[in-house]
Amino acid sequence: MESSRPDALFSDPYAAHLGGATGVAFSSKMKGIMPWPEFHITWMAIRTRYIDERLSTFCAAHGSSFQCVILGSGLDARAFRIPQLATARAVYEVDVPEVVVAFNRAMARLEATAVCPRVALALDLSTPDALTRALRAGGFDKALPTFWLLEGLTMYLTPDVKCSSRSTRSPHRVPTSVRASSLTPQVSRRT
Repeated sequence: MESSRPDALFSDPYAAHLGGATGVAFSSKMKGIMPWPEFHITWMAIRTRYIDERLSTFCAAHGSSFQCVILGSGLDARAFRIPQLATARAVYEVDVPEVVVAFNRAMARLEATAVCPRVALALDLSTPDALTRALRAGGFDKALPTFWLLEGLTMYLTPDVKCSSRSTRSPHRVPTSVRASSLTPQVSRRT
């Protein structure tokens, strides 16, 4: 949606293909929830632009000596659309197995090529030490500056998983690492 606007805040040539009719329906549904009908679309565009700019700045500051970890990567196509990532050692995309498979299948169907090496890690963040083990197995270098991204994820995590993922990231952070996250309240679990 945003990419098709003449005044777009960012460009994602894959978004319409990845979101499809389901994404449009979700955005339409959100219009009925908020008093400002375009809130969801505007918030997503501003958040994406802000994170893209922080990531691009981080890339420029570190040349070819950095990596990126996207927790709850979902349909995030930054490894395909942010040219500054071309010098990254790797982008680690972390999500549950079914999402990783669906995303990889969709990008293959689109014949999309990542601008940098990608490592897709299929795991459940609620499993103790799963992230540490998967990163290690995927070639993560804990001595390199890392851009940690948690976009639209924290509201789905229980408080204990939030603490666990924070402590997992801590030993892997060098002083020049950056964390970008969108913090939202816990999703209601009421029935």
